[in-house]
Amino acid sequence: MANHDEERKDPTRSPNAEQQQTSNDNSTIKLQHGRPECFGSTIQELLFVLTATMAIAAISFLLGNILVISSFIGRDLQMTSAEITWINASSSLAAGSFLLFFGGVADMFGRKPLLISSLFLFSVFALGCGFATTPLYMDIFNGLMGLCSAAAVPPAVGILGAVYEKPSKRKNYAFACFSAGNPLGFAFGSISSGISTKIFGWRASFWWLAIIYVVFTIIAFFTVPEKQQGKERISLAAVKKFDVIGALLVIAGIALFSSSLR
Repeated sequence: MANHDEERKDPTRSPNAEQQQTSNDNSTIKLQHGRPECFGSTIQELLFVLTATMAIAAISFLLGNILVISSFIGRDLQMTSAEITWINASSSLAAGSFLLFFGGVADMFGRKPLLISSLFLFSVFALGCGFATTPLYMDIFNGLMGLCSAAAVPPAVGILGAVYEKPSKRKNYAFACFSAGNPLGFAFGSISSGISTKIFGWRASFWWLAIIYVVFTIIAFFTVPEKQQGKERISLAAVKKFDVIGALLVIAGIALFSSSLR
């Protein structure tokens, strides 16, 4: 009993030391559950998470858009049923085939530049789809939009994982919002496409999509943190390190598998 009492009343440990230890523990807990240091404000953090969510929502936003207006496009451009099918198929096939490839590109050459450039090019090709005059034009540009959506997802996931390294409620909220991008993107894509088509015509659906993603390109430029270390500069030596043959085989395999399911 005496030993236990001595341990409880450790004379070498002052009350100030105990208070300092408690303060350090509270600071650690606050650091784990508070705003990451790479963000200057909560608004910046919210805009970053929203931008990452829109990155994964790009392909579902596009597919929801096409679902509503494909018949109008087919009638206006005098497309066959096969050509109408390829409006949807080209984008989803490109997105699925190149997803792993762009994961390697993001890890090697940088996530933030790839995310910003893919969002910007997605808006450019969406704008181009609004001016489509032939079936081939429409199918190719939708495939390019699918390619850009595949390029946007890996860097968005990678940056989210780097920013929220430790388990916390804040991390759960961020990834929950990110995961909601696909279903909500499809729903909002269908709704916005229906409204814009009803008021202005099917071309306005693509222009509206372009406006949305050019806005998020600007937001990404100012809010996405640079959390990646050891990235390569684009050069011939860096390209040689990249497993080009393996990437091409993966792309071809996924493309063949996806096309066989259709």
